[in-house]
Order: sequence, then structure tokens, then C-alpha cells
Amino acid sequence: MTTRLYRHWTGPADGTSGMTLVELLGYCAALAVLVNICGVVFVQSQRMSEVGEVALKRLETLAEIQSDFTTAVRGAQRIEPVLAGFASTAEEVVLLQCPKAGDASTVRFVVFGLRPGQRLHLTEYSMREGELQLERHKEYRVAFEVVQLSYATQPVEQARAVTLDLRLFKERIDNRTGGGAHIVASLRGEGGAIL
Repeated sequence: MTTRLYRHWTGPADGTSGMTLVELLGYCAALAVLVNICGVVFVQSQRMSEVGEVALKRLETLAEIQSDFTTAVRGAQRIEPVLAGFASTAEEVVLLQCPKAGDASTVRFVVFGLRPGQRLHLTEYSMREGELQLERHKEYRVAFEVVQLSYATQPVEQARAVTLDLRLFKERIDNRTGGGAHIVASLRGEGGAIL
């Protein structure tokens, strides 16, 4: 009588191990969950990057507006009510007359504000012999929901201080409020702080 030895099957004959169909499906499911989580994290990081860029753009624009507005107001000698029927001082626009520079026959004007259908802007003009010429125009990159100028006294020609209140539009990609600034500047004097 001969004895036979029986061995349990442990895998393919070449020595590699295999896996069952159930194990393969389990690995695929785990991999699908990991890919989904990575995709969600990637999309959220992209959105946060966009929100950060919008916030930075707003801050840079507000700082630029504060600098330009205070420089224009401090450099002015008076507020003009009307400029040759072209622009007038109101709640959304201030018209500043600057001192004569060099040529005594040339008068400089700065218009700072918001015209209907446009963004906030700073425009410089010179008037020589009754003729108005555009010297510089600058439009700010951010749209504002509210642009309001107020003056320390009435009539505006006698005012020595100008206050600019700004409120930004709320952005679609950012759930925070719009934000804004309150800037005060004095003609030929102190001022210009965001309060």
C-alpha cells in the first residue's frame, strides 16, 4: 500500500498569488472613493483660490482709490460746481480745480467719480484759452454698488473737506458681504484716512 500526499491548492502553478472577483470589486470601490475625495478637494481648492484672488483685487483697488482720491483732493485749491457744461459736482462726482502750474493761462481740473453706465474713474483736464483738453483718464477695475460723495459745507464751492463712501457689489463666488470704504480728504490740508 502506498500513501499519497495531498496538497492544498494555494494559487497558480507559477507561484503568483491571485485574487477573487469579490476582492477585485472591493479594491475598485475603494479606489473610486479615493478618486472622488481627491476631486472634491481639488475643486474646493480652485474655488478658494478664486475667492482669494477676488478679495486681493478688491483690496488693491480700494488702496489705489484711497491714494488717488486723497492726492487729488489735497492737491486741489477749490471744488468747482460746474466745468464748462461738461461735468458738475454732485453726490457721485466731484470736480476739483487745481492750482495753476507753470503756464499762468492754463487751469487744471480733476474729475473724480461715477458717470451713469461707467465705473469709478479719475480724469484730469487742462483748460487753456477756454479750450478743454483731456490729460489723463483712469478707470478702476472693480464695480461699486454705491459711490457717494459728501461735502463738509454747502454750497460745495466753500467746502474744505470731501468724504467718499464706497460699497462694493457682492461677488457671486464669495458669500461674504460686498465691503467698502469711507475715505475723508481735505483740500490743501490733512485727511485721507480710511475710517
